[in-house]
Amino acid sequence: MVLGHPTRVQGTVQPDTQTLQALINRIRQAKRPVILAGHELARHDCFKEAGEFATRIGAAVYQESVPYNSRFPTEHPANMGEITRNQHKVLETLSQHDLMICLGGDLLRMSPKADVEPLPVGMPVIHISERDWELGKNYPTEMAIQANVASTLRAMLPMLDTMLDDSERTAAKARIDELKPTNWQSRRASLVESLAQHANSAPAQADYAVLQVVEALTPDTIVVDENPTYSAMLFKLMHANSPSSYYGLTSGGLGFGMAGAIGASLAHPGRPVVATIGDGSSLYSIQAIWTAAHLKLPVTYVILNNQSYQIIKDRLIAMRGSNQFVGMDMSDPEIDFLSVAKGFGLNAVRVEKASDIQAAVREAIASGKPSLVDIAIEPSVK
Repeated sequence: MVLGHPTRVQGTVQPDTQTLQALINRIRQAKRPVILAGHELARHDCFKEAGEFATRIGAAVYQESVPYNSRFPTEHPANMGEITRNQHKVLETLSQHDLMICLGGDLLRMSPKADVEPLPVGMPVIHISERDWELGKNYPTEMAIQANVASTLRAMLPMLDTMLDDSERTAAKARIDELKPTNWQSRRASLVESLAQHANSAPAQADYAVLQVVEALTPDTIVVDENPTYSAMLFKLMHANSPSSYYGLTSGGLGFGMAGAIGASLAHPGRPVVATIGDGSSLYSIQAIWTAAHLKLPVTYVILNNQSYQIIKDRLIAMRGSNQFVGMDMSDPEIDFLSVAKGFGLNAVRVEKASDIQAAVREAIASGKPSLVDIAIEPSVK
């Protein structure tokens, strides 16, 4: 039997010159444009081009609401962080702008239900994506362009250089400078300073614990995150300047992280992988750690252990106004993650003090062996 050869369909599509000119002319009309950076930027490895585009047009950049992966370099001065999935906050943010450009992302996937729409009434939208089903799906879109985002950006940049005049370049630079006091880097610096007060907590204060895990990462570390309660803080603290820095919980369904870390390690041989996992999330596929041990992968599982389904508690309070927690605690008996990990063949350590977190994670990464670090976290709600 002859199996034949695989066929790869080349789907890279670039808009024609007329469309690109119309696109640029529409952007030139905006006085305060904003970019929603999506996961296709990482998929097609065009962070550099996306950064140059934001600088050229003087646009603030927010990362799309669902954390598929790294979506825009954190160190870029236009990076304002996550757009969030809070409709009220998104509406407030977008109301400061007069044009939204969605680059290779989902257009405002929100959760949970709210009494307002996140897109301001009348806000014009440009959406560039290779996924035709996302274009014009939920919101009116003035320009919907089905195209490869990397090819589109690479074609636009030299055209922008030609079409923008000196006054437009000056205005764009002024807008970028205006963002610097409140951009991701500035807010991170303030946040790190404020978290220092928790350096000696035991068990660790959650946000400080996340900071210590982040500080232990090496520049080539890949983070796979399934940590619903503390992911927002991870986004505020973690440097992610390469398309393969981070992979996250795309669908909202729990259980991918333990096995997903193995997939990331196999896809990037030799690079260290740190999986930040909630104690509840880890139990959906805890057996995956045997595969990490079997394949001797450089994966470090960091369990942020608050002995509860904290995200469910938080949402019960927010959505129902109730603190009657039924079946949401995992403290009687407490789960012994060290015994579980060692039983599956991993090196494992328990960290009780905030001051010990960074060293423990750093040592696990440096070992190059499959490991687990169980960090005791003070729950925000008991």
